Amino acid sequence: MADFRKLFLALAVMALLAVPVSADQPTVSCYASSSPVIIRDGGLTELVGDVTLSCDNTAVGAVDIQTDIQVFMNYAQVTNKVLNNTGSGGECPTGIKCVTDSVATAKWISLTPPSAPWVNGNPTPIIGLLQSRLDLSGDPANQRNSVLFPRVPVPAGTITLIRISNIRIAAPSVSASGSTDVFEKITTNNVVITPNYQLPVATVQIPLQFQTTGCDGSVPVSLSFQQCNAVNPDTTNMTTNFNVQFIEGFALAFKPVSNATSIIVGNKFQSESGYYFSSLSSPGGSTVTDVGLASTGTNLILRFNNIPSGINIYVTKSNVFKGTSQLTTTGPPAITASAAGTASGTMSCLPQTGYDYHQPAIPVTISGGAGSVSWVVTSIDYTFNYQKTISFGVSVSYVPNTSLDLPGLTGTPGGGVTGALGPLSTIDYAVPISSTAPIPRFRDNPKGATVFSVNPCITNILFPYVTVKAGFDTGIALINTSLDTPVIGTQTQHGACTMYYFDATTSPPAAQNTCDIKPGGMVAFSMMSSGGIPSATCADSSVVTNTAVPIGWQGYAIAKCRFQYGHGYAFISDRNVPGLGSQGYLALILPAGYCTRGPNPFSSCGTGAGEMLVH
Repeated sequence: MADFRKLFLALAVMALLAVPVSADQPTVSCYASSSPVIIRDGGLTELVGDVTLSCDNTAVGAVDIQTDIQVFMNYAQVTNKVLNNTGSGGECPTGIKCVTDSVATAKWISLTPPSAPWVNGNPTPIIGLLQSRLDLSGDPANQRNSVLFPRVPVPAGTITLIRISNIRIAAPSVSASGSTDVFEKITTNNVVITPNYQLPVATVQIPLQFQTTGCDGSVPVSLSFQQCNAVNPDTTNMTTNFNVQFIEGFALAFKPVSNATSIIVGNKFQSESGYYFSSLSSPGGSTVTDVGLASTGTNLILRFNNIPSGINIYVTKSNVFKGTSQLTTTGPPAITASAAGTASGTMSCLPQTGYDYHQPAIPVTISGGAGSVSWVVTSIDYTFNYQKTISFGVSVSYVPNTSLDLPGLTGTPGGGVTGALGPLSTIDYAVPISSTAPIPRFRDNPKGATVFSVNPCITNILFPYVTVKAGFDTGIALINTSLDTPVIGTQTQHGACTMYYFDATTSPPAAQNTCDIKPGGMVAFSMMSSGGIPSATCADSSVVTNTAVPIGWQGYAIAKCRFQYGHGYAFISDRNVPGLGSQGYLALILPAGYCTRGPNPFSSCGTGAGEMLVH
């Protein structure tokens, strides 16, 4: 029933608009050809390639005709802008807003001068009318797969070249092979189309690759920051921590809005806009303005996730030289983009060279650990028809406040970024033309990576001799010495310690944990009396459960404390009678200026963790 209603509406429009043709009129034939283009997976308003009809009306006895041309898309919705009314003069079936900004333009190659009313040259381009199935509310439903161009003139004595442009579709998803082809089928009411089959007009491909690199455009990076060490505290002059790179999946996947005056019918459009007219009248007299014009260039969207509290993010206002495709090693980039926002400082990639010296930096608003920024592609040098890369710098900034656990820790996964094309939208089509839905617009299909982590500052404390053997006991104290105000003024820190035991066997005693040790606090325990760190219910109501170190064990231990300025003291006592006496020693602080990843529990990346000179 729905298919019949659709066909009925289309035929009703044709009946109203078409000029009857005599039964003995010579046949007019049109040869159809297409100019396929590559369109973007996830794009909701992608311009398909133009279709050209070369219509021969030069036979003996030819008469002027008008033909209704209807374009059907295969498995794709038409997403052109639609005028905010139903037109006039019967151009739209009742209840459907159908006047679009797609166009059919005609050019006549005359063998004999065309008769009136066409003696003054080629006709005004004809606006396409959306043909849509109705839903129960009378509004266009999701089946919007064809456009009608009514009353296209084909004068006698001419070969008429008809170019169909500006049809936008929601791109079908790419297949497992990485691409999907899109076809059009052309039908008319009174001419013969040759060949009478679907014409290829587009191939859908993945438009975006995304990665992070060093600020000099080098290999991808994974950065580790420490909670107690400031990063870019002076936000007026920051060092770029890493770059994000948006890489075209195919040439010209990123496009500006356009220079409207340079858009010429028949060209493969190298912008988000199509065949542009400032104003046209539709077949029923409705006025359509800014025909074919997009509302924005391609947006390059960068989103941040899992950003701890206390951390600020800055990005370069425009693309940076390093890692961006450019004309020469010193010339301007082949593709440029810029973000809205006021620069509050500068960023530099060290060593400071070329265009990366003091780039304007804008802050990214972070809320709930997430934030985003987008750059709009503003220009492309089309003479460089290859996959281009465009890079932007990112700086992380914070001043630690370890007494409040700021900045927060990232955990796993760490702070990450994702890249996507935009503007993002869930609207496949927008009615009416005044809708706020932008052109272009895209489904959300992010590509991302984990970039950095914020790790706790730690102290690794070595107890080189621990024994609970042959009547000897070892008493151990773990002390948090970060409370020294007003003597030194160290930032106070707190956290738990984990004691790891080592010996020559393959199964030493299990690690043991303390509760949180406050600034100026300590934990003391006896290996013989409690088997090491005793189990306990902590002040925050968490429970620490430890397995006791057995009597008869001997070896060494390392305490990993989640704060700087940790210290340890051990006291070995002989409980035999008579005994050999007792001996105490200060534990050693392991250096922390190295980075080891993997299962090693004592890994510490960067400098500044562990013992400091003032302690």
